[in-house]
Amino acid sequence: MKAVSAYRERSRISLQEIKKAIAAEGFNVKRSNARINRAVKILVLEGALTQVKGTGARGSFCVTKHVTSKKPIAEYN
Repeated sequence: MKAVSAYRERSRISLQEIKKAIAAEGFNVKRSNARINRAVKILVLEGALTQVKGTGARGSFCVTKHVTSKKPIAEYN
């Protein structure tokens, strides 16, 4: 979520740009690719991110102003 909210260049950010920002912080993106995709999907389901283009974890996203759902993560698995 930090990577998306810190991205102020445009109003949207793609999954590839999210992964680049995470890699710049020192995480191994190749190894944790599935976890990153799942985290993005959960953020979309919770309402923290809005998916502008694409399906699943692909496409571009923007931060929503109000988070509506607070379901436990175990319900999404």
